[in-house]
Amino acid sequence: MIDDFARGFQDWYTLNANNRHHWLLSTRKLADPRWEAPRDARLSFEIEPTEAGNTLAVELKTDSWRGYSGRKPDTWTALVQLARAGRQRVELATNAFANSSGETLDDWYGVTELIFQSGAKSQHSASSDLAPWSGEVPRFFELRWTGGEPVRRRKPYLPSTRRAAGGLDNTEFQQAIKDSIRLEQIDDDG
Repeated sequence: MIDDFARGFQDWYTLNANNRHHWLLSTRKLADPRWEAPRDARLSFEIEPTEAGNTLAVELKTDSWRGYSGRKPDTWTALVQLARAGRQRVELATNAFANSSGETLDDWYGVTELIFQSGAKSQHSASSDLAPWSGEVPRFFELRWTGGEPVRRRKPYLPSTRRAAGGLDNTEFQQAIKDSIRLEQIDDDG
């Protein structure tokens, strides 16, 4: 279980959480090794809209603050049609998410942020054709990964000489942070 929402959105970033027209809920939990996705898993959660006919945008940001990884940041969106009101389960595979170029996500690796918001407010190309959210801000339950096989992934911030030894010492860790900041500045400048 990634989050059961028993404490609401206590450890989430919320923007206009009580405004039914402009709400946005975001977390970086999926970047935490405790909640790293198994290979071929599905992102699963329950949502409870108060009115039928809404579209939920589920957005994933990848590599948005990992300049040290050498990968470019991107945003991937899945639009979920909620035909009915009331509590319902949503399960999304990687290929449900597309970026602005129309490419589909092929792996959960590199996810740094998960965002829930009205489909009409998302950056997805189809969002301009969607109706605004209707009803109250929805409630969420039981965010988790379903299925898939656990996988040990290489961590891009571990130099190969230290991977076998189990990680970085403090000096190497501090240097990795400085290198990451330098690379992000290069990205911003170029």
